[in-house]
Amino acid sequence: MLAFIAALFLCLLLHLSVLALVGTSLGITLRELSYGFGPVIARWGRVQLKAFPLGGAVRFKDTRAEDLESWERDGTFDGQPTLVQLIVMLSGSIALLTVAFAIMHTEAFPAFKEGFGQAVSGALSPLTRAQELLTDASAAISRLSFFSLLALVAVKMAAFNLLPLPPLNGGALIALIANKMGAAAIWRSSFTQALQFAYIALAFSWLLAWIVYLL
Repeated sequence: MLAFIAALFLCLLLHLSVLALVGTSLGITLRELSYGFGPVIARWGRVQLKAFPLGGAVRFKDTRAEDLESWERDGTFDGQPTLVQLIVMLSGSIALLTVAFAIMHTEAFPAFKEGFGQAVSGALSPLTRAQELLTDASAAISRLSFFSLLALVAVKMAAFNLLPLPPLNGGALIALIANKMGAAAIWRSSFTQALQFAYIALAFSWLLAWIVYLL
């Protein structure tokens, strides 16, 4: 289990760090980089380490989240060309997939494709399908080497982050593409709220599955 926690933390570290690094290297102002969630236990400038290392966030300067004057809008994320925004959004998942392909080679892509279905099917059936997946995951943790486990965690995390739900990278990608295609004119806030509810429901369903599995 310690190996799994270490692999999960390293993948989170890689995903968030690459996303922040790519964004800043392309001229976007970084507001905050958080490793983990919950209370802040350490801070280094704009970088925060939080109590529970099971998530994190990268927050860039953005006119949609801040009230900025016209002369303050240099370096905003939403002010970048579409291609730059896409590169930044995908950078963390691409880094994870690079690690997975380097270790797993041809096995990485099938595992990546399966990751989408596993995340959704497990959430829809927390007492059955999710229990099967957790049992398989437990067996994999016990038999795989650390680097193989790291690759497996990386590929599944990449798939999860690309699900088309806010606040995941996949949801941001869909929103960006839809906006560029003119869908913003017909998009309602209730649609976004529904997708956010779907994400919360998915997370809580997996939490329930995990609790049942441990019991």
